[in-house]
Amino acid sequence: MPSRPRTHPRLGKISQDWEYRSGDGTLLAVVCRFETAQGKDYRPLTVTPEGWFWRAPPSPRPLYGLYRLAARPEADVILCEGEKAADAAALLLPATVAMTTMN
Repeated sequence: MPSRPRTHPRLGKISQDWEYRSGDGTLLAVVCRFETAQGKDYRPLTVTPEGWFWRAPPSPRPLYGLYRLAARPEADVILCEGEKAADAAALLLPATVAMTTMN
């Protein structure tokens, strides 16, 4: 398996990324943030048996934080708007599982 790309062919270097994992922790996709002259831009990067592709995974798309919920199915869940907010909520509310949807 080729290593995960660290640059986009048009948008350049990734400034931040968020990994989407299955319930068992398998890496499924990554949402990547780019800083451009027009502002921030996001692109999904999906892993397949053939390699990495700049596209969203097929539907149904995974939830960000799914592996955390699988580890703590009894926990209260907070749905957030975006991966950055889910990460912040996870720090602020450690008793909950913070999650978000892709796109």
